[in-house]
Amino acid sequence: MNHNCINVRYSDTSGLYAWEFEKDAQKFSLKVKGQYIANSTIHQLDAALDGLGIAYIPEYVADGYIKSGKLIAVLTEWCPYFDGYHIYYPHRRQDSPAFMAFLQVLRDRYNNGIR
Repeated sequence: MNHNCINVRYSDTSGLYAWEFEKDAQKFSLKVKGQYIANSTIHQLDAALDGLGIAYIPEYVADGYIKSGKLIAVLTEWCPYFDGYHIYYPHRRQDSPAFMAFLQVLRDRYNNGIR
């Protein structure tokens, strides 16, 4: 079965992002082909919503659209586990109001257990 895949280009190298899969503890990546290449995940999302093909989009980006029925999750049994972003910074050295506000934005946006 052939489907049009929506690619995304790395901003730093201009290379195409390889889709990553995992099943039964076996990991592999695959460079997919498609007619549309996006410059960001948001553009990939827009293209998928417009029906241009299948996009490899993080769950936190697609979740609301999947729940509303605007997108359909596929290949879920092949998707690797992602336990979120990790932010490391020196203890007590970055407690500025701006940095703390930044952390709060991340907590609010991704809601994935940032402490």
